[in-house]
Amino acid sequence: MQDQKVAAADNIASFLIECLVWNADTEAFNQPDFTAMIRHILTDLWNKTKPETDCSKWCEVNGIKYLFHSSQPWTKAQAHEFLLAAWQHMGYKQ
Repeated sequence: MQDQKVAAADNIASFLIECLVWNADTEAFNQPDFTAMIRHILTDLWNKTKPETDCSKWCEVNGIKYLFHSSQPWTKAQAHEFLLAAWQHMGYKQ
């Protein structure tokens, strides 16, 4: 997405993406194929990062630091925007 100049992917760390996926619903990984798995992950994470939702207790994969703490170089809003852009980039429809 960065190579294709998708604005929402600018400055999105691969570690953030790894942490987001780590916080995805376990059911996402029980899908019949890779495409369905990605679709489920993106849907789950996008819904859970909406402004009105609370994911303040999400942690990095190391379980030590909160994923959306003021000390992090990213925000929940940036993650939410990235997830929508990833959905669109994959060509998924609602």
